[in-house]
Amino acid sequence: MNHVNIIAIIILVIPVSGKQPLFIGGFFPMSSMNNGPDWTGGNGIQPAAEIAIEHVNNRGVLRDYELKMDWNDTKGSQGWTEHLLFKFISTPPRKVMFLGAGYSKCSTVMAAMAGLKPWRIPQISYSSTSPQLSDKTIYPYFYRTIPDDTSFNKPRITLLQTYNWTNVAILYHDVGIHRAAVEHLQEEMKKEGIHEIAVEGFRDSASSHMASLKKKDARIIFGNFFGQGARRVFCEAYKREMYGPRYLWLLLGYIEKNWWLEKDDAIECTAEQMLAAANYHLATDYLWQARDNLKTVSGKTVKQFFQEYNSRVPVKRRDDHSSYAYDAVWAMALALNRTLTKMPEIRLDQLAYGQNQTIDLLIEELDNSSFTGITGPVAFTDKRNRAGDTRITQFIGGKHIQVGLYVNKLKKINWTGYNPIVWQGDSPPADRMQRMYKIQSTSLILYVFMIVVSSLCIIVALFFLWFNTKHRQIRFIKMSSPNLNNVIILGCIVNYISVVTFGLDGGLVNTGYDVICASRAWVLSLGFSLAYGAMFSKTWRVHTIFTNRKLKGKIVKDHHLFAVVFALVLIDVSYLTIWQVLDPLRRSLYITKRDTQNLDMEVISQIEYCESVATYKWLGILFAYKGLLLLFGAFLAWETRKVTITALNDSKHIGFSVYNVFVLCVVGAPMSLALKHQPDASFAIVSTIIIFATSLTIGFVFIPKVTELRKLMTVGGDTINRVERTFTVESLGHQQHISTINTQTYRELQECKNLLAQKEQEIKDLRKRLNTYQPSSSSQEDHIKQEPSKTPPPNIS
Repeated sequence: MNHVNIIAIIILVIPVSGKQPLFIGGFFPMSSMNNGPDWTGGNGIQPAAEIAIEHVNNRGVLRDYELKMDWNDTKGSQGWTEHLLFKFISTPPRKVMFLGAGYSKCSTVMAAMAGLKPWRIPQISYSSTSPQLSDKTIYPYFYRTIPDDTSFNKPRITLLQTYNWTNVAILYHDVGIHRAAVEHLQEEMKKEGIHEIAVEGFRDSASSHMASLKKKDARIIFGNFFGQGARRVFCEAYKREMYGPRYLWLLLGYIEKNWWLEKDDAIECTAEQMLAAANYHLATDYLWQARDNLKTVSGKTVKQFFQEYNSRVPVKRRDDHSSYAYDAVWAMALALNRTLTKMPEIRLDQLAYGQNQTIDLLIEELDNSSFTGITGPVAFTDKRNRAGDTRITQFIGGKHIQVGLYVNKLKKINWTGYNPIVWQGDSPPADRMQRMYKIQSTSLILYVFMIVVSSLCIIVALFFLWFNTKHRQIRFIKMSSPNLNNVIILGCIVNYISVVTFGLDGGLVNTGYDVICASRAWVLSLGFSLAYGAMFSKTWRVHTIFTNRKLKGKIVKDHHLFAVVFALVLIDVSYLTIWQVLDPLRRSLYITKRDTQNLDMEVISQIEYCESVATYKWLGILFAYKGLLLLFGAFLAWETRKVTITALNDSKHIGFSVYNVFVLCVVGAPMSLALKHQPDASFAIVSTIIIFATSLTIGFVFIPKVTELRKLMTVGGDTINRVERTFTVESLGHQQHISTINTQTYRELQECKNLLAQKEQEIKDLRKRLNTYQPSSSSQEDHIKQEPSKTPPPNIS
């Protein structure tokens, strides 16, 4: 009887097949902890794992073992997953490996605990994609047959390179799983020289982040988020019109199906609006299955597997991750088989947790996995992630259509045999608005015209220089200080040259604009000081001779006047040097107009300015200084207005010059500032003022001299060099002999008849003025040269 009982017990214990059961532990999200809308794909994944176990056993992969699975529902909860893990470890039968979990958050709990030294249980997940699980210091025995989230980054960058997109933005739901993937994407983009326009992470609302992307003109946008994030993003995209032919969104292909149909109280858009905004986006997706006729390691084709799977699992329970679970079971079985082959003496069903040598060999065989599964070639990277291919899909009308395949082994996208990408415009969108910058420069015709006019004026000035030099010994020219006249001419020429610098801009010169910019202030300021400084110094000498009693008896020579001009120039040089050193004038560009030619081209009109940090302060000081100089010149002109010796006194001419410069500056400066955004108008005003004011100045000084010389030469030929008269004047307390013309002929008597009376009156006025002074005790007489007169002098004695 006892023998019968023993035999019966043996029969009950030993399977009919004669193989020992070898258990794996399965973790599947079959339900939600709070009966919420969480993913419960385990209902479709668990049957696929069971099919894989049947195929493994039917092919006799594990020689003396029959693979079985003890599984449970994780409910998508980390705490419940941890509870199940300890239950599986502490309760027989022993589990040689774990399959799962579904959620990444649950896998992190499992992988961290199962990887501890007391247990060292390998784990293969079919759907956990978090990059965090790639850290082998924390999760040493974690594998996955589904690629992790960072595996999409290489295909994404390859896609960018295919269409020469180098400026992209990233928008992601700011949670751990997406944050880690985005950080890896940024690293890969940096390696490939792809510029980040913006990286925006949102939590509850994406409104401000979408506004930022639009402000930065992001066109190609990576999106890392699931259904909830997609609803928030594409509702904002619809409101802000961030979709259509100018935009391309690159998303994750495994977002929940029909995510736009889910009710969401946090948004105000309809499902149709979100679908319209998301339409035509591209996505990187897992290769859920290889081609139908591909024969897998089980001996069945991909099509045969899905026929069997679909026959067992109702449509509503099916899940795309089922194929990865099928391949995970086969990866376990093949690694166990290779381990048994190398260590036939071991009993896997009785293997103690943490057994070092056997576990080390099992891990090694898992690392060396290489077979053809339902999802294509199956192999693991050095971080024990899946090295698989990636589908490139396009979302059209609520469905994902495959348009390409990233082949991991070749590191390239294969577009052959797939649907072409449908672009909403005529071509792929540009990664940014192509901006063509156009500098509003001075019209070449206007510039050349002003240069011609300035050149003609310079020629005229050179004529006056020749005239002044050739006839410098003629008495009335000699009395007008010809050396100072040359300085006036030089200053006027410098002013004319300044017109050249004011017209040069970025449209005419490519380099050296900063030098031209600074030279404008230098050239015009120095020209002003030379021309008007010389003119005012001449008037100062006349003022000194005829009105200033304090300088009685002193002679003001030309070198004194040159010193005055040099002092004015030195002040300019010192001030402009300080300005250039402390706050240099530089080229500044300002946008005046934007003109959008088409969806991807914008013409930006810019205008150049010469500016420093405190331009108007520096100019204000310079203008104030020049203004004081003009006022001083006007004062001298007024003081010497009654000196009627024309060759000595230019007071009337100076008065006209000061008046013209003042009026032109008062009228022209505001007009130039008001029209500063119009280069042609501004240059025309500035150059006209410079040319006109300078021409009036040089004309007032030299045209009367040329006219006077012509008259003298017409009247008496060379008599102006042969005639002399003496004119005695008491001035400044002493007598001065003034040489004049004593004509030998009176042919011009009738011609000058009308002028005689005027001259007599002028002489009477001068004598009255001289008689107001007491004769000097000194008998020494100073001689002052007076311009030639056209008429014979009256008898003064």
